[in-house]
Amino acid sequence: MPEHVVGSGETPGSVAGRYKTNVAALAQANGMANVNLIRVGQRLRLPVGVRAVSNAAAAAAPAPAPAAPTRGTPGREGSANRFVRVIEQHGDARARGDFAAGRKVVALRVITNHRKHVKGIFDDLIAVVQRGSDGIVSVRTFDGNTEPAGEYAWGGARAFKGSKVDIDRDGRMDTGRLVPGSYRFVREPGVYAKRPFFRADRTQVAERDTNQDGNFDARDKNRIDTKRAGRSMLVHVGGENSTGSAGCQTIRKSQYSLFLSTIGMQRGFAYVLVNK
Repeated sequence: MPEHVVGSGETPGSVAGRYKTNVAALAQANGMANVNLIRVGQRLRLPVGVRAVSNAAAAAAPAPAPAAPTRGTPGREGSANRFVRVIEQHGDARARGDFAAGRKVVALRVITNHRKHVKGIFDDLIAVVQRGSDGIVSVRTFDGNTEPAGEYAWGGARAFKGSKVDIDRDGRMDTGRLVPGSYRFVREPGVYAKRPFFRADRTQVAERDTNQDGNFDARDKNRIDTKRAGRSMLVHVGGENSTGSAGCQTIRKSQYSLFLSTIGMQRGFAYVLVNK
């Protein structure tokens, strides 16, 4: 299997883009819980079917575009340029294309032990990022959650509504969360928890807490699950004091109407998830 040696200044997104793949596939190929934590000199296995690229070819690649002018309320995470960089460095071709056309959603995950929070916790940031026809970028941020609540884990009060996957076959169902990467969500007909919701347009890649300790890390055997999540991890409304998530991407109830109005009438959106 071909490998890539990480150079100075490289990010998971830039490595994935160099080989015309995505961050989720890179994470899967290397069995990494947090693909964002790479270091200079590290050898990364490339996904099956990906060809190595010479240094000369890489040097010929175009330089990233200069930072876009910004406006609006950037939220608690700094200027809108931060979110633009996430899209450019970690988004796949569809995500970058959607952003160029004005569409947008970015999620910054704060890694959390989900068993310590029975009702879950809105400690992640979900941002709607939009480039206007004038080239100016605006951002609106929301209290989000990208990990399951403890009550849905094995032995929890709502485990019966949680995972149906036992990836290591130890008799305990394994909660899951999306691996960092690019996805596309499309508005579904009907409602979830009485509100409109969105479903991924293709099979999602999840990682599983196989040892039931509340973390998603190297101690979980075979934790990268490429198929059994299907398209089950939605974007939907959460509660006010509970996330209501067994692995979905949820937004605090009091902010969800504003999220929907910010998305507007577009049917779907690119979704770029990174570990903060």
